[in-house]
Amino acid sequence: MGFCQLHTWRNIPNSPKRYALISRHPATRTAVVFVHGFLGDSVGTWEQFQVKIDQISTSLKWWSTCDLFFFGYPSADQRIGLSASQLLGFLRQIIPEPNPLLFFPGETARTFTPDLDISSFALRASSPYTALVLVGHSQGAVVIRQAILDSVDSARTRLRQACGPDLDDPSAFDFLDAWFALLLNARLCLFSPAHRGLSLSGLAGVLYESSLLRSIFQPALAGLSPAFRELQDSSQTLADLRTRTESHFDAFRLPALSATIVYGAEDHVVSDLRFSCDPPPIYQPGQTHASVCKPTAAYTAPLEHVSDVETRHVTASQH
Repeated sequence: MGFCQLHTWRNIPNSPKRYALISRHPATRTAVVFVHGFLGDSVGTWEQFQVKIDQISTSLKWWSTCDLFFFGYPSADQRIGLSASQLLGFLRQIIPEPNPLLFFPGETARTFTPDLDISSFALRASSPYTALVLVGHSQGAVVIRQAILDSVDSARTRLRQACGPDLDDPSAFDFLDAWFALLLNARLCLFSPAHRGLSLSGLAGVLYESSLLRSIFQPALAGLSPAFRELQDSSQTLADLRTRTESHFDAFRLPALSATIVYGAEDHVVSDLRFSCDPPPIYQPGQTHASVCKPTAAYTAPLEHVSDVETRHVTASQH
């Protein structure tokens, strides 16, 4: 999967299980970051996204001017807060401007041709991004929303240190640096988010919707996986996530605190209750928890939902 029509696969330096698809288009100014869910991975969860962005004409113009970044993390083995912290560290690597090495031939080319002038082989000139889209599936949506909350809190701390303890004017966020500006103005597209917890049959989807497997493995997962415990509908982590996201949105109207939500109509894994700061969810007929985020030649909706997120996104003035 080295080369696509417009996008080229690049491994992220010093970041196992994380990679990018870098566009050759000179007008590329948008970074799209994908975060998988519980027991998912950065390749399989988004199966076909990596190639369909260049094979399907629908929304191709938008995708052609985007770089895609796929974030992998040990989703079952650590708490949501740690995963969110790692996501923020990953975002620090790629926005507002990605590592220049991503635009040039890899070490293999330089090894065999040490005198190679790699500047003539650059995919395109590096330039800062002007837009960020965060795409999450299931637990990945929770990780994204936690990362946004942590960033809002960090931004408020910085502003108070610079301007005084009484500063709570939303316009003050305009004075933050480019990294904060991109992150707090990011658009979110969340597929089957687990931010309101697993449904009563939730584990069934994770374990191939088998009630027998659910009865066998649920106690083990609850005991062994800190993330699984935090995804229960009674979780204090999820309750705090909802309360703080809604209150911060009411106070600051930051775009990244609201999300476009997409569920599969046949999803038996997560609750479809929403946050008050989100518009009504979209339901995809015939799609399950696992398939809702995987585009095919016949099912291009995932590509369209992500590419339309800026125009369809409900702005603060519409809430």
